[in-house]
Amino acid sequence: MVIEGTRDNADVTNKRLLESFIKNSDAVVHLAVYQNVFEKSYIRFKKVNVEGSKNVLDLCKKHKKGLILFSSEVVFNKSDDFYTRSKKAQLETAKKYNNVEIVYPPVVLDLKRKLSWWQLMPGGVMATIGDGSKKITFIEVRDLCWHVVNLLNGINNELPVKTMTKYQYLDRVHKISGGFKLPFRTPIWMIRILAKLFVKTKYSKLLESILD
Repeated sequence: MVIEGTRDNADVTNKRLLESFIKNSDAVVHLAVYQNVFEKSYIRFKKVNVEGSKNVLDLCKKHKKGLILFSSEVVFNKSDDFYTRSKKAQLETAKKYNNVEIVYPPVVLDLKRKLSWWQLMPGGVMATIGDGSKKITFIEVRDLCWHVVNLLNGINNELPVKTMTKYQYLDRVHKISGGFKLPFRTPIWMIRILAKLFVKTKYSKLLESILD
């Protein structure tokens, strides 16, 4: 039986509330994350992604619970935006514990849901930037769920990820899930110009992450 942890019953920043949730579970899959490209401060990222994750790690160790931690492929990037920085710090913390399995999922897609193009990130907007030749690595949510089930049963196989060009990816996603498809591609030089124009605005972090 899967019980969803929310801010109401398992807030990772509330250790007392979190402990009550964890000690009544057999195993924990840690998915909680803070990700806001418009955030101008690192404080919230650190509080949720780093300190909150440490709370989960400590309590799972204390109560001898198995733990699966969802990290991210961004930890292998060179970028230093707040989200990436916090995920790297989270990973360094998690590596000090021996009761945790760490998963590094790429883009996760539910290819059976019909979504609008702007919801298919990066399939909707991000995949339309550039000439479409860059490779995208993704995993279908059903395959990811089965991977978690296997981990809970002691089976640690490689993630069944798939790779294709951005052009192929965008075409496939829209054939399966439908929705409006942007009829044009956005050149990288246009994003670079926008990044310079909006360098000191709330959009600067978003544009930097797109360029990365």
